[in-house]
Amino acid sequence: MRLILFFLILFSVQNSISQQTEKEQILNTLDSAMLFFETDLELAKQMTLSEIEKARALNFNKGLGYGFMNLSSLAYYDGNMSLAVEYCNKADTVFRKAGEKGLIASNLSNRGVLYSYLKFYDKAVDDYLVAIDINKSIGNENGLSHNYVNLGGIYLDEGLLDKAMHNYKKALSVDEKLGDSVEIAIDYINIGDVWAAKNQVQKADSLFIKGLSIFESFGIDFGIIESNYHLGNLYLKIGAFQKARDYYTVSYELSKKANKNGTLLKSIVGIANSYKKEENYAKGVNWFEDAITKAKDVQDSLQLRDNYLQASLCYSKLEKNELAFDALEQYTLLNSLINRSEKDQLLKSIELKHQLFDQGKELKLLEQKSTIQEFKIRETNTTLLVSIIGLLLLIVISVILLKWRRERWKREKIQLQQKLFRSQVDPHFIFNVFNSIQSCLINKDYKEGRVYLKKFAQLMRAFLMRVNEQYATIEEETNLIQLYLEIESFRLEDKMSFEILVDPEIDIHSQKIPTFIAQTYLENAVWHGLASLKTGGIIRVSISQKEQGSIYMTIEDNGIGINQSKKDKELNSSNHTSRGMRITSERIQNLNHKTRTRFSVNITDLSDVSKDKTGTLVKLQLPIIK
Repeated sequence: MRLILFFLILFSVQNSISQQTEKEQILNTLDSAMLFFETDLELAKQMTLSEIEKARALNFNKGLGYGFMNLSSLAYYDGNMSLAVEYCNKADTVFRKAGEKGLIASNLSNRGVLYSYLKFYDKAVDDYLVAIDINKSIGNENGLSHNYVNLGGIYLDEGLLDKAMHNYKKALSVDEKLGDSVEIAIDYINIGDVWAAKNQVQKADSLFIKGLSIFESFGIDFGIIESNYHLGNLYLKIGAFQKARDYYTVSYELSKKANKNGTLLKSIVGIANSYKKEENYAKGVNWFEDAITKAKDVQDSLQLRDNYLQASLCYSKLEKNELAFDALEQYTLLNSLINRSEKDQLLKSIELKHQLFDQGKELKLLEQKSTIQEFKIRETNTTLLVSIIGLLLLIVISVILLKWRRERWKREKIQLQQKLFRSQVDPHFIFNVFNSIQSCLINKDYKEGRVYLKKFAQLMRAFLMRVNEQYATIEEETNLIQLYLEIESFRLEDKMSFEILVDPEIDIHSQKIPTFIAQTYLENAVWHGLASLKTGGIIRVSISQKEQGSIYMTIEDNGIGINQSKKDKELNSSNHTSRGMRITSERIQNLNHKTRTRFSVNITDLSDVSKDKTGTLVKLQLPIIK
């Protein structure tokens, strides 16, 4: 039945555009395929693949690129982000061959959205900036406005409010020039969000109202709903609970009428929170129960988890302890499942980043092979003498290229190994930190739980954001060390303390050392040096410059010492630490080979130095990189 429908659609499209050229037919059929993205992915895929083959036969790069963009969208709808990015890369290649600047910019914008979804913000920003340059050069004002809005959204998510404001205002300037009232209203809402984040209530309110007025004048439901919802959030933030409820109620009623479940659920939660903050727990819990029901309907697990927690708190205030316990039990179960899913997603993101890196290398290799093949084809049309000379030249060039490629592949292998080393975050550390944070939430110590959840997110973000960097400034590295030790101190319930000492003569802002070089030794100090101590554990990290060109880092703990640690490990099956030590040792060897400098490490059990001492001393000699 599906195949019959497919051919009927093709027949209909072909009849309706019988006067158009074959290339125009390809583009129109690809546009028609997009109509089925949300209803029949398989049909849309069949239509797209059919037109891609036609475009390839005609050497029609524009149509081929359109087809790849369709396949990228299909992969996105299917949840395969790696494949979606790969098709965007293919579209970019053929659009550049065709010289289609507008389509290059459009495709880069799409790829930027994919990178944003994957939290690869740097790559997303790069794509948006290139798209902005292209759209400026061809005068594509609509595309330029959307690029500025997308950039503003990334900066707002990252808390870079001034940059977000700058890009949102640029979008507003473009839309005012175009006279696009609806886009202007959206810009007002976006800028209002930034003012709200800056706690500038009057400025935010003024812009939200201006946006609302425009949406109302055009009768645009989604804009009216969002404007009222944003106003509700603003007044909830400053404690004007009844005014917040008035706006939330408008958003609620319109969402219900328009069957927009997403904003309906958000509005219910907003009303519930207004009653809870007003300490009207009876009404608050009723709305939280409605939010739980709606979250189940739309299968929003995050909202379901959060609303179970809020309902539990309200029931507790009302002294309905059995209901409070039941809701808390549901929250704990969902939170555990979501945490596990987020950990899996974190590891998948790391794996995906390596996939994208590998895909980039493959594309470059294919381009090189294609260039060599075209060269050979052209050479066959020359005279015999030129062919012989060309062949000799090709042999010489091939030998040089082969040697160059071998050296390049060797360097890339070392770099890739280092990236893989840096992505080896111990899963036990992740799970133990989450368990400690969850314990805080269960014990109602929400403030401390939030603080360390934020610190843990900052640590994970630092690992991911710097996975491509071989070196970091001493300031960046000491900040990372402090963040890691703070989290470990929290996990060990303050059984350990630490201090970080940096020689004031060192230029910490420009001098660089290898990233994460101290990670394994710090982990050893905590897990195998101090973990067995009941109290009084201490770690001292010292960074000094005893001679020009080298940084000396020492890590000292007062734990059981490396000798005793080795004996203990022989009794256990875990080999994580020994693997970490081996990887770090290999990494130091690679750095010595690549940079032709002297990186070294020396580990001493303090009991070998003095019988009165216990613990381990690690000395790292690190050549300075500028």
